[in-house]
Amino acid sequence: RWPMMLLLLACTPKPPPRPIPALPPVVEEAPPPPVTIPDPPPGWRSGFTTATALPQRVAEAWGFTLRGPVTEPIAGDSRQAFAVADGRLVAFSADGKRGWEARIDATGGPVLLESTVIAGGGDGRVHWVDRATGRDTTVTEKGGAVVGPVVPVDGGFAWLGATGTVTTTANWSLATNLPPAGRPAADGNTVYFASTSGQLNAVTPTGIAWSFTLPAAPVDGPALDAERAYVSYAPHDGEPGGVVAVWRTGASAGQEAWRFATGFGPEAAPAVYGAVYVPDKDGNLYAVDPATGDQRWAFEGYGAFATQPVVTKKALYVGNGDGHLYAIDTFDGGLDWKVDLGAPVTAEPVIVGEGVVVGLANGRVVGLVP
Repeated sequence: RWPMMLLLLACTPKPPPRPIPALPPVVEEAPPPPVTIPDPPPGWRSGFTTATALPQRVAEAWGFTLRGPVTEPIAGDSRQAFAVADGRLVAFSADGKRGWEARIDATGGPVLLESTVIAGGGDGRVHWVDRATGRDTTVTEKGGAVVGPVVPVDGGFAWLGATGTVTTTANWSLATNLPPAGRPAADGNTVYFASTSGQLNAVTPTGIAWSFTLPAAPVDGPALDAERAYVSYAPHDGEPGGVVAVWRTGASAGQEAWRFATGFGPEAAPAVYGAVYVPDKDGNLYAVDPATGDQRWAFEGYGAFATQPVVTKKALYVGNGDGHLYAIDTFDGGLDWKVDLGAPVTAEPVIVGEGVVVGLANGRVVGLVP
């Protein structure tokens, strides 16, 4: 019987193999298109520069010493640069050759035009100085010593006096009686500044549009993007300082968007371009999402970051109290390079030509090139 069954099984035809269903083709998702961020205008005081990021690490190529610490931002382009120290406005070429020197009691960082450099003075005057000769004309300012640089507004320029008066060349001015705590920013016909009373103020030709009470004493003035103003604030009541974002447009103008606490407290104004970059006394530079206030990354230095970062589309440059200038990748916070300058960096650097110029606490102005 068993042989017969085995024979029958051997003769039974096998069923055809079951077809294996075809897998759907793998479709690779295309990477998201890069986010295009419009270049912010100079009046936003965002720290952004249209200059190209330096391609590699740099070394000192030249330097000279001024009569006092260089604490105001250096301004420059491919032709010429200007620094302020001891009340003097000093011109020099992109390769470090000293030019003219104007004794104008300069107190704010210079602003460059095609043929003119503008600087405010402690004597209450704003000086329009010829870039070639150093000769100037002056406009009397109504509110005391000029605080910070002039800023562009619709129809001209505006500047901020020590008593809180906003004066413009656009046929309007406004006395707020709110002494400023730092440099102003502007957009359109609105001037923004933080006051020693602890407020962020938006000033228009018709008055103060709104004021926002800051969490603590402001550290310098605001930086702007298209929707918000960002202000660094100091430690208070045992709590660390940080940066606060305030809506400046729409129905929520003058209201808080978010705040971010740092490890100790910022040393300077933040920079804004794709992220909010906060220089802190705890030795960290924080990158914060401008929409949410969440931390993206933190870069740790060896001393306090004491200047507003200068930001390009690929890297940022920031000075530190440890005497180094750092170049940091804006995407992930990685170190591109650093260079030891021998003294604390006290003025925001500027990219001039193919190099970068830095001002130091010992009065040195140093040019660094690849």
